[in-house]
This record gives sequence, C-alpha cells and structure tokens, in this order.
Amino acid sequence: MDNFVRHVAHLPRRFGTRLRIGTIGYVPQKRDRVSHAFMSCNFSFILSGHGSYGFGGREWAVESPCVITQWPGIEYSYGPSDGDTWEELFLIYDASQRDLFESGGIYKPEQPIWYVGAGGLLRKKFRELLGYLSGDGGNVSVDRLDIMCEGMIVESLLGESSPPLSDKEAVVRRVCSLVSGRFLENHDFDSLARENGISASTLRKHWRGIYDLPPGKYVMRLRLMEACRLLVETDYSIGRIADMLGFRDPLYFSRRFREDTGSTASEYREQNRYR
Repeated sequence: MDNFVRHVAHLPRRFGTRLRIGTIGYVPQKRDRVSHAFMSCNFSFILSGHGSYGFGGREWAVESPCVITQWPGIEYSYGPSDGDTWEELFLIYDASQRDLFESGGIYKPEQPIWYVGAGGLLRKKFRELLGYLSGDGGNVSVDRLDIMCEGMIVESLLGESSPPLSDKEAVVRRVCSLVSGRFLENHDFDSLARENGISASTLRKHWRGIYDLPPGKYVMRLRLMEACRLLVETDYSIGRIADMLGFRDPLYFSRRFREDTGSTASEYREQNRYR
C-alpha cells in the first residue's frame, strides 16, 4: 500500500467514544528524519525497520516493532538509520485529549517509547485498520475508527516487552523486522544468523524469548494472518488465497488455518465480513 493520510477529526460521531482520532497516516518506507515540536498527541507504530528517537538530551534505539510517542510542546528528533527506511503507521489526536491518555495510564512521561513483543498481533490490528479504511469505497464509520485506533494502542501496551537488553537481542529484532516485511519468501534462518554476526542457535533462542514462537512458526503465523485479511477483504477463492501465500497444497493450508484460528477459512470469511 502507498503512503496515505486520512483526516477524520471534523467528521461527526454518532456516539460519545472516549478517544477521538484526528488523523491516520501510513508511510511504508519512511526515509526522512523528523525534528519537530508537535501540538498534538501522536503515536507512531514502527512496524519494520530501525533507527533512533530522542528528545531533551536523551536518545533511544528504535527496533521494530515498537511505538514512539510525541506529546504537545516537546521537540522530538526521530527517524530511520542513515540509508535505511522504516514502516510507520501514525495516529494523531488533538492535544485536548492528553488528560484522557494520562488518566487512562497511557501517557507516561517516563515511558515515551515501548517495544512490542507480540508483533504479529499488532500487525493483525494494523491490517484490519487499513483494510477497513480501504473498503466500501471509502465510506467508513468514524466511531469504528475511534475504537480500532484505541485498540491498536491498547494492543501495543498489552504486548509490551522489555527493550533490547543486549546487542544480540537487537540483532534478532532486526532480522525479525526483515523477515516480517518479506513473509511470503522462504528464509534460511541459519544464513540470516551468520550474515548478522550471530549463531543460528542464538538467533532461535532470542527469537523465541522475544516472540514466543520459533522463527518458522512465526512466519507461518504472519501468512495465516494475511490469509485472514484476504478472506475478509477480497472475494478470492480459498484455493487462490492458499496459492498466493505459498501453500502448494490447499488441504494443508486449510488444516493449518483451522489449527491456528479454530475455524475453517469459509467460516472465518462468513463471520468476519464487514457488513
């Protein structure tokens, strides 16, 4: 998907939801560094890539998946490493909602960035949000967007993990970011480990510690989450979806899908179609 920005603050709501999203934006390959003081409450979801983020004389390593925040009146500097890009979804809220973030425990001055261990679940929420924005000819419920965006923030906090504690863990996060962006490809994890200066056993040990799944099963989970999106957002046959995701045997795809989701692909499509 290409870059986009969607402004919805001015649109009327039917219900009095707590948090009202103002702007949603997506940059699949962000290259530029930002140095700016904002007058809004922002959440930048870094879904792949790495770089740095800082303000007030402090700096943090950005290792995807993670969330970096920007609060009113503070000058921030952040962006991908030189020559690299990162994938970013940003949510912008009016500054008047800062008290709601603070009272709800979301705004914590001592925690302006958090790393997300359950990156697969976060990406699923992200795909659901983008799928909804691009569906139905662009006619969407702003109330539903409010809920979906708040859900993205809450999911990231529920999936919070410790920041990288070592250079090896940072390397593993970087490899995972690369693999997550190319989950339809077949990967040689032993070669990826060697290319990044660690052993295959170290890669697998830290990977499982961060993401709760070994590398191969993690990639399989990403493919099945993409299958969920395609089932909901397209009319492609189940066989075609299986083929698009690299499953040569549709029966194997059906079995893995049911094991992962608890329902058949047909049942999932029927239950989760936007109506």
